[in-house]
Order: sequence, then structure tokens, then C-alpha cells
Amino acid sequence: MFRKQIDLLKEDIIHSTCELIQIPSVFEESSNPSTPFGKNCNIALEYMLDLGKQLGFRTKNLDGYCRLY
Repeated sequence: MFRKQIDLLKEDIIHSTCELIQIPSVFEESSNPSTPFGKNCNIALEYMLDLGKQLGFRTKNLDGYCRLY
């Protein structure tokens, strides 16, 4: 059952992973308190929060930190 679900989502998983790893999310100093790990890390965070929402999670950006619940 679980394997069948993964097979159904395989292309979406590959696509999302490829999009995420294209974001150069390497820590950089930031004076902006809403992006404590830098601009690109925040872009990656927002991408993952949006993906989480699409998958049915409730998400929240907590000043540059994420929360999935």
C-alpha cells in the first residue's frame, strides 16, 4: 500500500526535490530578523512551507524558522 502511494507520487517527489536543491540555501549573515539565515535560506524555507501546505500540513514561518503541524 505504502509503496503504491510512493509510486503514484514519484514524479512529484523528484520534481520538488530538484526545485529545492536548485535554491542555493547556504547560510549567510543577515541583519534582517525575519531572515536569520540569509535570503536564499528564506527562499528555501518558503518553498518547503508551501510544499507542506500542498501536502495538507498547516505551516507557519516563525521569523525565519518553520513549524509544521
